[in-house]
Formats: sequence, structure tokens, C-alpha cells
Amino acid sequence: MAAPVAEMALALMLTLIRRLPDYAAEMRAGVVRTNEYVSCGETVRGRKVGLIGFGRIGRAFARLVEPLGLELLVTDPCCTAETVAAHRGKLLGLDELLSSCSVVVLAAGLTPETRNLLDKRRLGLMPDGAYLINVARGGLVDMDALLSELRAGRIKAALDVTDPLEPLPPDHELRQIPNALLTPHIAAGGIEMRRAIGAVAVEEVVRFCKGEQLENVVTRDMLAMMT
Repeated sequence: MAAPVAEMALALMLTLIRRLPDYAAEMRAGVVRTNEYVSCGETVRGRKVGLIGFGRIGRAFARLVEPLGLELLVTDPCCTAETVAAHRGKLLGLDELLSSCSVVVLAAGLTPETRNLLDKRRLGLMPDGAYLINVARGGLVDMDALLSELRAGRIKAALDVTDPLEPLPPDHELRQIPNALLTPHIAAGGIEMRRAIGAVAVEEVVRFCKGEQLENVVTRDMLAMMT
């Protein structure tokens, strides 16, 4: 499931940076732009992109963005600098990463230690105009603190996950904030992935029935931490 989630993170990042929702809304509204119009959308090349969590999803994301000419900064207490460097990244502490990067992607698991990892103080470290992408777990972010930042228009966010309400109620304020791009927890979705999950499940059942060693064991503790 790592690959489609990493793809979603990349898609959301590009969507925000290139301001695609704004231009799509203009086209629906009948706005006419002349050839002299200069796009206000930004580009990825040369940016510092921060990645919080360097498990399977984080590493898949690193592989996807390697050709884009950006600088990848990573924070993960379970990783070494050598492991990150092998993926063309640089390992930093969380606070330094947040204050250095114009894009921050969340790909960490949710544990008691990581709940509300991005609280009011840490969100405040992000530069003005920064982008926050969350394809992991909503509980990694203090949603009240994030709402405050979004209301102020200081940062933009693309969220595939929310907390504690998921799905969000139809009248939730977050649905109406123009600098928040929301998707309904579908990063790991897709027909191909559903088929692959089904095939893996069937293969495991067959192994179990034959008394063979299982290949995809997930314990309760692992499940609680998985993104």
C-alpha cells in the first residue's frame, strides 16, 4: 500500500504548489486569461521538502520525488543518516525540518508518542506560505491548532485524513476553508490496490490452511501503529 499513498502525497503536493484548484475554479467561473497572463503557480524545483516518517511510504515518496530537483529533508527517530542519504535525503531534527521547509509531508505512524506531533508550537515553526500534506493519520496534527493557522491564511494544507472526526460532518468548518484541500481518506485506494490486497489475503489463507509460514503477519501492536 506504500506506493499509492506516496503517489497521493506527490499529487497533493503538486496540486497545492501549482494552484490547480484555483485555476480550475476560474475556468468553471468563466474567467478569461490572455496570453500575457503570468501564472501565479509555483514550482517544486529547488524547494526544501520535509518528510516526517521514513518507513515504506516515506521511502516510496523519496523515490518518486528524486527526479524533481528538490532537496529532501527527513526526520525519523528510527532511521540513520546513512539510510536517509541512500535515498538522496538528509536527516534532521523535527523542529529544524519544520522551520527549514516550504513543504512538509506527514508519513509517520500514529503512536502515543506521535499523537499531536504537530502542535501549536511546531506548526508555528513552519514558514509563512508553507504547505502541509497529511496522508498518514489525522491524529498526528493538533486539528484545533491547524484550524487556527488555516483561518489566518498563514499556511495551506492538503489532508487525506482528519482527527477525531473522520469522515468530517457536512457542515464542518474545515470543508469551507479555501486554503485547505481535503480528500476522503483515499490515498491507499484504487482498483489495482484492492485487487492486490485481495490476492495477498487469499494467498495467506492458502498458506495457513497448508500449515505454511505466513508472509504478512500483522500483530495488534503493529496494527495500532501502522499508517
